[in-house]
Amino acid sequence: MKRITLGTYQWIAQSFPETFLRAHGDDMVYASKELIEEVAAREGTRGILRMAPGLLADLLRRITVEYAAECWQDLKYAMRNLRRQKGMALLSIVSLSLGISMVTSMYSQFESTMFRVVPGESKPEELLSFQRPISFPDYEQIRDASGQFREFAAYIPNAPVMAGIGRKSERRWAHIVTLNYFQTLGARVVRGRAIGEEDRRGAAVAVIGHRLWREQFGSDPGIVGQGLRLNGKSVTVVGIAAPEFRGTSPMLMSADLWLPVTVGANVAPELSNGLLEKRVASFQAIGRLKAGIGTKQAEATLDAQIRSIEIQAGDPNKDRKGRRVTLMPGGRVFPIRNEDIGVTMGLPLSLITLMLWIACANVATLVLAKALARRKEIGIRLSLGASRARLIHQLLTESMVLAVAGGVLGLVWALWSTRLLDIYKPVMPGYVDLTMSISWVALAVTFAASVLTGIFCGLTPALQATKTDLASALKGVAQGQRARWWSSRNLLVLQQVAASLALLLITGFVVIGFNRNSRIDVGFDSSNLYQFSLDPLRAGYSSDRTIGFFRNLKDEVERIPGVVSAALAERAPMDLGRNVQTMATKSDFEEAKRQVRTIRVDRVGPGFFETAGVSVLSGREFRASDVESSESFAVVNQEMAGKVWPEKSPVGEMTEIAGKPHRVLGVVKTIRSGSILPMSFPTAYALMGADDYLKPLPEGMTLLVRAQPGFDAVNAVQQTILSRDPEFTFFHSTSVAEQIANGATIARMVSYTYGGMGAYGLLLAAIGLAGVTAQAVVRRTKEIGIRMALGAQPGNILRLVMKEGFLLTAAGTAIGVAGALALAKLLGAFFAALSDMTKTTMTDPLIIVGGPLLSFALTLVACFWPASRSIRIDPVRAIREESS
Repeated sequence: MKRITLGTYQWIAQSFPETFLRAHGDDMVYASKELIEEVAAREGTRGILRMAPGLLADLLRRITVEYAAECWQDLKYAMRNLRRQKGMALLSIVSLSLGISMVTSMYSQFESTMFRVVPGESKPEELLSFQRPISFPDYEQIRDASGQFREFAAYIPNAPVMAGIGRKSERRWAHIVTLNYFQTLGARVVRGRAIGEEDRRGAAVAVIGHRLWREQFGSDPGIVGQGLRLNGKSVTVVGIAAPEFRGTSPMLMSADLWLPVTVGANVAPELSNGLLEKRVASFQAIGRLKAGIGTKQAEATLDAQIRSIEIQAGDPNKDRKGRRVTLMPGGRVFPIRNEDIGVTMGLPLSLITLMLWIACANVATLVLAKALARRKEIGIRLSLGASRARLIHQLLTESMVLAVAGGVLGLVWALWSTRLLDIYKPVMPGYVDLTMSISWVALAVTFAASVLTGIFCGLTPALQATKTDLASALKGVAQGQRARWWSSRNLLVLQQVAASLALLLITGFVVIGFNRNSRIDVGFDSSNLYQFSLDPLRAGYSSDRTIGFFRNLKDEVERIPGVVSAALAERAPMDLGRNVQTMATKSDFEEAKRQVRTIRVDRVGPGFFETAGVSVLSGREFRASDVESSESFAVVNQEMAGKVWPEKSPVGEMTEIAGKPHRVLGVVKTIRSGSILPMSFPTAYALMGADDYLKPLPEGMTLLVRAQPGFDAVNAVQQTILSRDPEFTFFHSTSVAEQIANGATIARMVSYTYGGMGAYGLLLAAIGLAGVTAQAVVRRTKEIGIRMALGAQPGNILRLVMKEGFLLTAAGTAIGVAGALALAKLLGAFFAALSDMTKTTMTDPLIIVGGPLLSFALTLVACFWPASRSIRIDPVRAIREESS
């Protein structure tokens, strides 16, 4: 034991003669070999062991202090060196931060939507919802007879209400829920109670959301038990929901109030016309399966049950093919099936991965080029006694500074990008809750990627730069005049060019498709056209008063000086909604088995097409006298006429819409849809009747007004209506042109985002290639000087230097095109859907030819600028520096 201990301390003392200190009275003395031998001879092993704690503590303290001082010195030197290389440092930090911020922001969006469970629910991962809505009778039969669910609830989402106390009312969004809704979801209330079986008697009660309680009622705890005015009727507040609960699937169906299905149609017009007894698919269903029952088993059982219900009810669609029931995760803020996540995320994640890859490669290329350009500096430091490990540590510190700075700036940009969602709010309905938070998982992963990039970017060139011949390094020239084709530098540039071109082609496909779609004629004249959303029924008007209000509104507005015409409609032109119904032609009526088509049905009043500026291609539009006719009329758009009656005019033909015969009066020009990509639908316009005034959509009834140029139609129309009812509430009044511009915001943002990705990758590839070419000029200075001394012309020198960049660009272009086509094939579902809607394909000449040409031209231009420096080299000076 004594021999081992003494030998160990002798080795430590010999290796670190000035590191170990131990206490000796009031003095500190070095723990040398002689001291250890003296202690060992006097006190033996016990004395050496007594010294051990102090010696080890001193060792750790000295190592820590010395290493920290060394790191601080390297950090200061790195900052000074990077200040001298501002261009390279700025490009590296910006490129890396953009890649990190894009990855973090994109993944954060997915995590905030597809992966985030609904807050305020108990065990949301157990919830399953129906992909398609069902009727209330179907819900009851499934609840009572399917045997699949231990808890099963239903609700009508996105029901607008006018809520307030006294005369102060605001338009909010409610869910009309079954009595077991809160129990099924496990949602809690912070005050009062939830809706339950005690509300079966039909009392008008409501649970209000925490946000509504805070914003409109000042967090008054006394609101529970008080009366709340909803749609002009008194409703008792029985509870206040938890702050985090906004309903199931709150991203698309956020709610501030919850009403029981027993509340009655006088409070909730959505329940009118016996909705709870009819098989009208209006309810979203959600529940929890019984133990031991899997999703696929439940789907098969429920599908068979729904088919049986259709046969019993004589449903005209009972023979249609396809699945009736598809279950999807019901506890997510955004309703999406697990199998659809890959398709939805595939393209964005592929693109941001390419971006991060290009950014890291660009930083590696720049650092490598700068490190090899500092061979003379490194040679001097080596000749003065600096160790290779010390220099590697110094170079690694510089690259880590770049990585950390890029990561911090990327975080700042990622936090800023979350506010961009506010741009979409003006064009989204109030029940859409676009809330996104930064994913710290994504940030940690991308920051780790930047740190690893810093290590790689610093270690690889540091190893190369410090493994050098001092003689050649001190002369400031490279050891060899030519670099290997498959060197790490060339491979970095090759992958940058390939990845940037693949990114450019794919983003170009998206941008070109969106731009082509946005330039398509909307189908009507939006100039001097205004729209007003009106909902007197939910403002507390009775049925008779509502009908009287709309019946006289058109004539009153048209009497306003400056108004050319006015018309009522169920929805405005270019509306985002799609009212899908079924129809059949007259010949189909006589068939035993009718062919049912799916179309869009809009209900409009007389003068709608004249006011909207829609061309009537054949026949005529609706007149005021048609309203009093016992016959039902319809006008179809050009797209529907071509698909349903391809060989004759539909004017005068009979068509069945939603089970009711309609005579076609005319054919009008197709109006483009208001959604982002689908351009139009086969559409039938049915004449609006008095009953339709009592069934407004969630957005209310639309009044269209065409005015003379320069006339303030919004103010004039509002004053006219307010003169009849000073308390009338307008919740949406704007010009149609402005509404169209707001609707195009999403398309513009998509184009800017994807276009920015493509430009980002292309720019970084050009920067990387320019850096490599500049390095090649430095590396081949002597060769160029000799060639020029022997009479080589500037053009020959320029071609010699650009040859390497040209070949790298050509190879990268070929690989990039192949990679883009392979990725498009891998994401076939997304590209096929986008191609169908935008009429754009990856083989479009503008994409498959224009993209590579643009990339090739830009990278060659970037290569030409540093290459042009080669023809300005002084051959005498170049040869003298090499030989000196």
